[in-house]
Amino acid sequence: MTGRDRIMAAFAGRPTDRVPIFEQTVFSDVASAAMGRQLDVGGGTLKYREACAWLDGDDAHAAFVEKMLEDVAWLYRRAGYDMIRMPWRETRRPSERLDEHTFLFGDRDRQWSVWRYSPEAANWHGIDNHLRDDGTDRLIAELRQQVRAYQGPTTPAEESLAEWDRLRELA
Repeated sequence: MTGRDRIMAAFAGRPTDRVPIFEQTVFSDVASAAMGRQLDVGGGTLKYREACAWLDGDDAHAAFVEKMLEDVAWLYRRAGYDMIRMPWRETRRPSERLDEHTFLFGDRDRQWSVWRYSPEAANWHGIDNHLRDDGTDRLIAELRQQVRAYQGPTTPAEESLAEWDRLRELA
């Protein structure tokens, strides 16, 4: 059976030649240590590196995305996984780099958030945002506005679909 056959059979409750293998997230640091070279495949380190690439410009970000797609496809093939997934990423463009590991997203006068990378934990996490000033009153008003403006589910952006197509090519 191919990996696709195995996955489709498992979802349909049919027998397979072996248990399908899949991993939702492999942290870049773990994959890099196991495979002996730097891999951008997942976790907080991937999100941090993507934020850095965004600040280096569109060409640097495009190169980062291509390397990430190649790394993910290579790792999944090498590990013998039957299914591949796009890693969780930092697809927002930072507005500003506050220090080596800290980034501002958004507009300081409106909606903003600050995210920090912790190299020791390979974690990427929000540490502050615009709600600090006005608290839950502002949050409730924003949620009501978003609910009123909701137009139903949207399809992925063309760029995202192109990345999925590229990942399929590489896998």
